[in-house]
Amino acid sequence: MQTNCLICTSLDVDHTSFNLRDIIESTLVDWGIQISNISGATTDNETNVIKAVELFGINDISCFGHTLNNAFFKRYDSNQTRPVLQKISFLDPRYRSPYIELAQKDFIICLIKQKMDDIGHQMEIDDHDKNTNIGGLAAFLGNLSNIPVETNSIQDLNQIELDKYLSLPSVGLNCNSLQWWKIFHSEFPTLAKLAMKYLCIQGTSVPSEQIFSCAGNVITDHQSSLSPEHAEELIFLSMNAKYVSK
Repeated sequence: MQTNCLICTSLDVDHTSFNLRDIIESTLVDWGIQISNISGATTDNETNVIKAVELFGINDISCFGHTLNNAFFKRYDSNQTRPVLQKISFLDPRYRSPYIELAQKDFIICLIKQKMDDIGHQMEIDDHDKNTNIGGLAAFLGNLSNIPVETNSIQDLNQIELDKYLSLPSVGLNCNSLQWWKIFHSEFPTLAKLAMKYLCIQGTSVPSEQIFSCAGNVITDHQSSLSPEHAEELIFLSMNAKYVSK
């Protein structure tokens, strides 16, 4: 898994949830990122940050390290965080069954099945839109070849895929879950899409906090007169230098 720095900017107004929301929204627009494509946001448990995330309507995942300092068991029993963590655990082949409470297992499976059906429904809409754009001879020949055949519904195919995933033997705890899905994504195509959506959520806010360490190396006593814009550019380049070909 890789992390990228999109922005490190100064905020010269009060750090309210609404002001934080505005700067995040502006950054997403600059990078062409849609809110619907964001699986979750890892925060440091600060109230204003959590509220800013809630204003977007996306999942808030509290950093594991900060949560340990703020009463681990109480925080992770919250109704907001628990369903997301349950989905992540289920989609991780190492933890999909042995570590899920029996009373919660059926509920989690229902959540996953609903998400799979949503993906299937969206695919049907996309296929229909593509077909409506076909005209002329292609449409005529396509109609001639549309011989009715008995096929399984999207829901049936999803259930078969889900049952097959549940029947797999357990994998070792040293297994790389991302590599596992890379190997088996063709065997579980719909579940693989969900795995990509949820397993990319960070468990800690360390990558974000490393930016502050980088900022400290950029804004030194010898460079204390940097403008906010110039400092932002230098921090961005420093954090993403590893992606530039040498």
